[in-house]
Amino acid sequence: MSPDLRGVAVLDGPNGPALLTRTATELHFSGRLGYGRALHARSNAGQLVPEWSLVLTEETTLDEAADLVLRRAEANRYDDVLLLGAAGPHLVTVSQLFEQLSASFRHAAWHDQLTGLVNRRWLADRGPSILARTDPGRTAILYIDLDNFKTVNDTYGHEAGDAVLAEFGARLPACLRGGDTPVRLGGDEFAAVLLGATGPGAEAAAARVLEAASRPFEHGGHSLRLSATVGVAIASEVSLDDELSPLDALLRYADGAMLAGKRTGKHRVQTVAPGQEDPFARKAKVQRELLRALDEDAFDLRYEPVLSIDDGGQAAVLSSLHWEIPGLGSITSEELMPVAERSLQLGMIGRWELERVCRKAAQLAREGRAHPVVLRASSTWLAEGTPAAEVSVALTAHRLPGAALRLIFTGPLPPPRIHHIANQLRELESHGVQTALDDFGGCQPRLLDLRLLPLSMLYVSPALTDDIDTDEDAAALAGSLALTARALGMGAAATEIARPGQLDLLLELGFREASGPWVSTLLGPDGAADQGAPIATRVPDPT
Repeated sequence: MSPDLRGVAVLDGPNGPALLTRTATELHFSGRLGYGRALHARSNAGQLVPEWSLVLTEETTLDEAADLVLRRAEANRYDDVLLLGAAGPHLVTVSQLFEQLSASFRHAAWHDQLTGLVNRRWLADRGPSILARTDPGRTAILYIDLDNFKTVNDTYGHEAGDAVLAEFGARLPACLRGGDTPVRLGGDEFAAVLLGATGPGAEAAAARVLEAASRPFEHGGHSLRLSATVGVAIASEVSLDDELSPLDALLRYADGAMLAGKRTGKHRVQTVAPGQEDPFARKAKVQRELLRALDEDAFDLRYEPVLSIDDGGQAAVLSSLHWEIPGLGSITSEELMPVAERSLQLGMIGRWELERVCRKAAQLAREGRAHPVVLRASSTWLAEGTPAAEVSVALTAHRLPGAALRLIFTGPLPPPRIHHIANQLRELESHGVQTALDDFGGCQPRLLDLRLLPLSMLYVSPALTDDIDTDEDAAALAGSLALTARALGMGAAATEIARPGQLDLLLELGFREASGPWVSTLLGPDGAADQGAPIATRVPDPT
């Protein structure tokens, strides 16, 4: 027997294909008393194959192969294995098999399973050394977030969402150059490490990412359209932080630039200007201060009047959350709520607001000015919680009728939860509480879903009412939304009305209520003005 021969593949053995190893052959030939060679003089290879011979196919996964090896008796566990493939039989050592398994584990640890791109762990492990040996003036990071991706999951399901992420992960490398590295950070967030790229080059790559994200994603017969917002940070333009590594500082600036792009309209490339203050620092400070704000009663509710357009009187009082932080100024609800949701304090803030709004409603009733007080609440509370029960308890505690309160739910309503949402709204209605949806015409649900919801009012997105007095198309669109609201048995309301020309058109367009700076000028700025003479509104010409 050749000294280089480790084993022989027996393809037609009595029990099918098997491997006769050199070790097993020598064991047979030596025998217990030295008579093995004589005993097996007439035996064929198939008869010498040991019972622990292990045969794998190309369909056997590495995990399955390792499990089969480990199930063998310890004395034979490390014997060679036969692999049957299209190229013929191959002998595989157990050490080779576990080396491949180890490499597979390393790949899985450093790569995203869905997209195949390297992951955040790879970036944290390899990124610092990469940045340390590159020119900061020619090193950039793109921070990429898919706009409105949650709507895909809520509307078409997580399978469609995964398909979109996998397809975008396949498109992303084509937007970059050979030496650049695309990364999936998690969820719908991606990044790209650009080496040898100047500012214009990084912005050009970001523009290609925008184009790739805007192409339709086909899934299940649906053509899904999304967009992306990309933050760009150049290493030489980022101020280092003693508490952060250069990589973390660069990522934070790019993330902050992306968030700034989101705030200014999404679907854009946002850069960090040289010497610009850390765009993430404000958010981080808000999050830190939030931890003690409730304990210190640092929040404030401000109120503004709501105009009844039909009769010119005051219809309600609209509350808004404000918070002053030294050094940062006023923190509005729009800035606070995303931070509160991430830090799991949204529910605590919502309960605080409900208590204060009920207290305000009771005060107005005692003063003979019993206007309903309007509270903006997160749609997450409506979709996942039990607002009807909590509101009932608050109303009882303050001895208020349900009509003293109106809830406007902000944010998208997930279609899979629409029946729970409808049940909660019906229960609120049974208590006499008016309910409304914010941002109608913006992110709010399909008309088919709205038909199921017993709402009192739809608040049209301010983006659609801002130009009604200067743009005929905008006025026609706003009017069609008001008509839709009436067809559903609901009223239409407009907010952020700042000019008399806007207010003049709202009655013609079929709106029921309005609020904003101009309304506050007419009715009084404190949101609790006495009912005086009705405000004159423009009556449409009957002709």
